[in-house]
Parts: sequence; C-alpha cells; structure tokens
Amino acid sequence: MRKQLSQLEPGTRFLVPDLQIIGTLLTVTPSAAKVALDRPMREVEFTDPATGERRSFIASRPKTTTWAPNVSVLVISPPDPEHESDHDMTKKAAAKSAKPTRGERELKKRQQADAKAKQAAAKATKALRKPKPAKAPREPKAAKEPKAKRASALDAAFLVLKSNGGPMTCQAMIDEMAARKLWSSPGGKTPAATLYAAIGREIANKGAEARFEKIERGTFKAK
Repeated sequence: MRKQLSQLEPGTRFLVPDLQIIGTLLTVTPSAAKVALDRPMREVEFTDPATGERRSFIASRPKTTTWAPNVSVLVISPPDPEHESDHDMTKKAAAKSAKPTRGERELKKRQQADAKAKQAAAKATKALRKPKPAKAPREPKAAKEPKAKRASALDAAFLVLKSNGGPMTCQAMIDEMAARKLWSSPGGKTPAATLYAAIGREIANKGAEARFEKIERGTFKAK
C-alpha cells in the first residue's frame, strides 16, 4: 500500500516503484521531506600504508536530498529504534547548542550592568543642572481708550437743524457742520448734493418717523 512521505515516521525505509529508488526518511515537515537515498554498492581499492598491500572493500554512501512531502512511496520497513534514538539525540544536541554559553551569559550581564550605570549617571547629571529661571510675567497692556465715534453726515445735520430751530439748506448745513467740527466732507466734490440725497432717502424709508421735514426743494428742518 502506497503512502505519502508526510504520513511516515522518520527512519522509515521506503521504495519508489516507478524509479526503483530505495531510501530512508530522515525528517518531514508540511513543506519538505529530507531523505537519504541508497546508492549502488561499489568496490573500493586502496594501498595499506603500513604494509604496502593492496586491499579492497565494498562501499555504499547514501545521498541526502529533499523531496516534496506528498511523494507516494511503498514502505519497506518501519522506523529503526536505533535511528529514532539518534534522531532524538540530534534534537537534544541542537537544543543544547542553542543555549547561550557561560561567556555569552557573562557578557550579557556586563552589558546590562553598563546600561544601568549609564542610566544612573544620566539621572544624576540631570539633577545637578541648574533649573532655568522662571520668566517674569508680562505686564498687561493698557487698555486702549475707545475712539469717539464720528457722527455721520445725517446725525450732524440733525444736530445742526435742532440747534438752529429753523429750516436750512443743505449747503448751509454743510458749512455749519464743518464750522462746529461735527462733520466734514472726506473729499467729495458735492457734499451738499450727497446730504440732500441721504435726507431724502430717510424721509422716503421712515416716513413719519423720519427726523427731517422737507420745507421746499433743498431746504429742511428738524422735527
């Protein structure tokens, strides 16, 4: 009955019928199977250096290679107990070699001690540093006095008309406003015409609530 290499135990002897190859399974993982394939026996001749005689012996050296774990083979013999013991000893030796040696452990201890000493020295140096002087609090800025709100042309015109008590033309109001420093034209060429239009808009928009009353064209009085 054929089985895949992944189903066998290490040490199992197997045969690949299609290729007439005999071998031994060494190790197997989900991705690979390590096998030792038997090679044909051959006679090896050599000269004995002690006696000078010609001697010979039969040699067969297996070839170690890696196959896919799903290769189908015929089991010739189950795992050899001696092979299993060798396999376990190999694993134990590998685990032992992975452990750090005494020298490596001593080196690691010295490195850890040096790191702790450096940390302690850094803390001591930091503690000896003079603390930075605290910054003096900034004096609060003096609050700016609110600027007096400049009267608009309409407000200034109303004040002039109210204090005059009678009707005035727009040009007369402009002159009086400038003389009393209530309002001055910012550079317009026809401030009287501008004031006339502004008073007219207030009368049209507010009606009876308007502050001005039209007497005749260009002449107004305060209510």
